[in-house]
Amino acid sequence: MSKKRLSLQSILDEERAEGSSRRASASSKSKKEPEGDPETGRDKSDFIRLSITISPEDFERLQAESMRRRRNRETYTFSHLARIALAEWLDKLEGKAKKGR
Repeated sequence: MSKKRLSLQSILDEERAEGSSRRASASSKSKKEPEGDPETGRDKSDFIRLSITISPEDFERLQAESMRRRRNRETYTFSHLARIALAEWLDKLEGKAKKGR
């Protein structure tokens, strides 16, 4: 007895079903394992989300630094770079305030 050939539609339906089950397991996995900050090792769920607007020139500079870091296999996300820059700037301000006292 020969096997019945699957129709293209049934193959597509199977692939969609497999893809949706993979996406569901991937999304449940990402919810169970929150991403951490590579520098501090802290869980990102402890962080506060912030939205900023920057000039096109600053965006190009940020993008260039991100690409440089990516080529060097360093952490390159815009969020990570903004956290570094903000921390350095705040440290600098606090240092000036201490000297002024």
